[in-house]
Amino acid sequence: MNAIKDELNKRIAALSPEKRAIFEQKLKEINLPQKKTTITKRADLNSCPLSFAQERLWFLHQLDPSNAAYHIPIAWHFTGKLDIQKLQDSLNTIIQRHESLRTRFPFIDGKPIKIF
Repeated sequence: MNAIKDELNKRIAALSPEKRAIFEQKLKEINLPQKKTTITKRADLNSCPLSFAQERLWFLHQLDPSNAAYHIPIAWHFTGKLDIQKLQDSLNTIIQRHESLRTRFPFIDGKPIKIF
């Protein structure tokens, strides 16, 4: 079944833009679902429960806060003149774009939750 699916995906990808538009129109006409090519943003929630993996890491951190086993250290070496303001603006843009970099995990009502 996967081989058939792979072949079909290859054939669809090889279509010219004009033929692809016709193909997608035909799919609409026969009411077949089209493959989504973008990730839609979820509803803007202020908080939600942790995934099992996040909960496991949170629990391990509670047992030994000084353990750095899951930390991923990185060092950058810059050469030349560094524009501090541009670096700060770039990092702020990345943080603004990626929710996971702004997430906190407070302990509320007896369990950890994600707050964005």
